[in-house]
Amino acid sequence: DNQIQEYLFNQCVAITLKLKMLDQQYQKESIGLEIGDLINSTHIGISAYIANSSTQLTDFLELSAKYSKLWYNYMPRIMTYTDEYLVVSWDKPAYLEAGLLVRETAISEEIQVSIFYNRLVQLLGQMPDIVTQIEFAGPRPQNIQVYEHYFNCPVKFDMEQTRIYLPKSLLQIKL
Repeated sequence: DNQIQEYLFNQCVAITLKLKMLDQQYQKESIGLEIGDLINSTHIGISAYIANSSTQLTDFLELSAKYSKLWYNYMPRIMTYTDEYLVVSWDKPAYLEAGLLVRETAISEEIQVSIFYNRLVQLLGQMPDIVTQIEFAGPRPQNIQVYEHYFNCPVKFDMEQTRIYLPKSLLQIKL
């Protein structure tokens, strides 16, 4: 157990240092969106294969939440249903709560949301209103319009959780 924990800790440190290096090299506020935009199902591996066997979006989302740690071991995803939406969320990372590694954690959040969004676009095509709103737990950037243009919906920052709102009408779409 201690060896596994030490290995995972070292992996987190290595990833954090790589994100910091990328951020310093490119100095671009929305670098996480661009990184996430590069990901496709071949990069995600077995979890994409399992999820791609889904026949409806609901199945894909449930499998994606269940197996997301195989391709992005970040925070556990939570799926909740309201009258209008399916909300996919995860808690604010401890680093943000403690005020540590704020920029690196914000980039990681952007990557996670961008990958999730792009997987939906890859499965559904360029439909309008795939996502109706996004809330980031990370700090507010100077140019929110970049994010709203990228996701084609309102985007909020400095929230308690990262949340992605999907209209319930999408859930029965055949894949």
